[in-house]
Amino acid sequence: MLKKTLIAFHFFVFLCAIMLSGARAADSIKIGIMLPLTGRLAAFGQIQNKAVRMATGEVNAGGGINGKKIELIEADTQGNPDVGRRAIEKLINRDKALAIAGGFSSTVTWASISIAQTNKIPFLVNSAAADKITEQNWEYIFRLNQPVSERMDAVAAFLSTAARDIRTVAIVHATSLKHGADARRFFKMAGEKGLKTVIREGFEAGMDDFRPLLIRVKAKNPDLIYAAASARDAARLVRQSGELKLNPKLFVGGGNGFVQPDFATRAGQASDHIVCSPV
Repeated sequence: MLKKTLIAFHFFVFLCAIMLSGARAADSIKIGIMLPLTGRLAAFGQIQNKAVRMATGEVNAGGGINGKKIELIEADTQGNPDVGRRAIEKLINRDKALAIAGGFSSTVTWASISIAQTNKIPFLVNSAAADKITEQNWEYIFRLNQPVSERMDAVAAFLSTAARDIRTVAIVHATSLKHGADARRFFKMAGEKGLKTVIREGFEAGMDDFRPLLIRVKAKNPDLIYAAASARDAARLVRQSGELKLNPKLFVGGGNGFVQPDFATRAGQASDHIVCSPV
């Protein structure tokens, strides 16, 4: 993720060089970066923020943009849409950022990008994957990452080759914008593959007890369970699945929670043999 963000920010700086070539004279070029530096998504936000700082240092060491150094202005969204809106308003109106990058959470990003569009401030999305973010024909919103609609291709290929005995699926997901979109895409893909969805339920992020939901899933005895969840929820959900002896032929983890470095540690042996879809 660090390397991907580093490359992304270098590209964004190049974009800024083109778009801001006629900007008024200033001692530096102010670029805002919006990421969850605290809160439940902080581990991912801090990785990306480190990459952006590295990229900024490299660009400035190489002479900056047209001889002007980048002044990086960091904003912590806390993974909260309301905080994200306040953060982007501050970056634009008080800090006078000429461009903004970041956008880890789809929910927070969606809440913020209309403000960038209205103010004609370029916003480059690094990670937020919901398709609708770049489906509005807004000329100031850009994306470097794949949208969620393109991320099921690998799972579909896997089901067509290595897991051809799958017939029924259960889908559980957090009710956030991104994870809801993940679940819809999986549901559509499963239908196209001729698989029967026997249960499909959302849950509130941050739940402590997934057992009632998992008991309902177990009663349906699905061949495959697809779960879209963030870091904390993914480990807890998988661990409680193990406690209930919920053993489908295949467990597919979607969302950021299943690729976090400490997921296996937090989930324990229940994390063994889980297949992760692209995040």
